Amino acid sequence: MKALYTLGFFLLAALFSSAQGIYEENGLSYNKDGKLLNGRFIQESSEDQSKKVYNYQNGLLNGEFLIYASNGNLLEKGYYENGQKHGKWTSWTPEGIKTGDIAFNIGQKDGKWQIWDEKGVLRYVMFYEAGEKVGSWKVFADNGNLVQEKDYTNSL
Repeated sequence: MKALYTLGFFLLAALFSSAQGIYEENGLSYNKDGKLLNGRFIQESSEDQSKKVYNYQNGLLNGEFLIYASNGNLLEKGYYENGQKHGKWTSWTPEGIKTGDIAFNIGQKDGKWQIWDEKGVLRYVMFYEAGEKVGSWKVFADNGNLVQEKDYTNSL
């Protein structure tokens, strides 16, 4: 389901970008005049009233990235470094319930990942190192009980 939300977000971002005269070419983002994007860029959706805040440097996403729900609550907060996801990313429901704490290191999954359901129940705990699964991964039932554990200690 999260993959569908992510795909939907990128499709919406592409739609809004082209509608506002922003385009991407060879991995860089340009304004309608053909200049590399620099600074803060805010996209507001007339369809669902959401708002996305991007920061660009020399045509690459760089710095804080935010998505707000129509009610003003923060849905997602993360960071980019030179066009790559970097550092901690957190997501919430429109009601403000945390649904994810994940981490990246220059575009690669890295560190502890935790995923909660829309009720705030922890469902997954996972670990990555340089994009590879490591450590003990856990899956929890909707009542919070541990239902599965898999060890990736020797995967590297």
